[in-house]
Amino acid sequence: MVVRSDWTLRALLTHLFLRARRVARTRLEKLRLSLVYGGNKYQCSVCGSSARGFVSLRRIARGTLVRPVVVLGETIGPENYEFLNIENFACPTCGAPDKARLMAEFMQAEGLGRLQESGLPLLHFDPEQGMADYLADSPGMYLPTSWPEQRFENSFDITDLSALEEKIGGFICSHILEHVEEDSAAVAQLYKALVPGGFGIVLVPIIRSLQRNWEVEGQLSEGDRWRFFGQGDHVRIYSRTGLRNLLLSAGFTVRELGLEHFGREIFDRLALTDTSTLYVVEKPE
Repeated sequence: MVVRSDWTLRALLTHLFLRARRVARTRLEKLRLSLVYGGNKYQCSVCGSSARGFVSLRRIARGTLVRPVVVLGETIGPENYEFLNIENFACPTCGAPDKARLMAEFMQAEGLGRLQESGLPLLHFDPEQGMADYLADSPGMYLPTSWPEQRFENSFDITDLSALEEKIGGFICSHILEHVEEDSAAVAQLYKALVPGGFGIVLVPIIRSLQRNWEVEGQLSEGDRWRFFGQGDHVRIYSRTGLRNLLLSAGFTVRELGLEHFGREIFDRLALTDTSTLYVVEKPE
């Protein structure tokens, strides 16, 4: 603790009181989380903590992210997304959502080793809760970035990665493309930035029943976007076929890694829905 030499006794006592209150609140919060979520039924692969349950998405952002969308006049509930465990969504310790837990599992099993062999950095757009700390402690260089906001020292525009052409060994682009009007241009830039033999993880909101991507032409208000796409800054919802074709058209090969690849034990341990899938792309050598 740093104590300034010019503090009055009253200022010092106030500082010590406020600091003690912050510490007490932190300890109380940890105790509350332990009482509510403590256990060992599930494990977070991002921070390594165990829990008897994860935080429900209904308790986050006042439940605004758990809402149906209207597609071609049909109301479709959030339980129809390919990758979303509403009731066991976020780790109570580090905040990592379900998608981050599976990404960390892949990185530990395969991704980190490939990056270490290449000696090239990992580009990560808008890191999920817990993931920046997890990857920053891993071997190799880590380039967290954000788009369109610039929240990191090195922030790159996903529609213009010319400065990184064939200079990255891998990338994570999770729930970014649904914000980009020209998603094909963004995917083409990711392909150019990746070194031959490199890999990437791509995730977007996918509704399982869709046969093609869902977009609405014309000017839309923020309210319209919430109604049609589930968030006020989204421009589409993807189908599995739509995402796959988008990635293939850029030149990537695509691996769809889900329950069959990771196995029942891992899916149950991470509290993932059976349809959860990582789209892992690779640039041919």
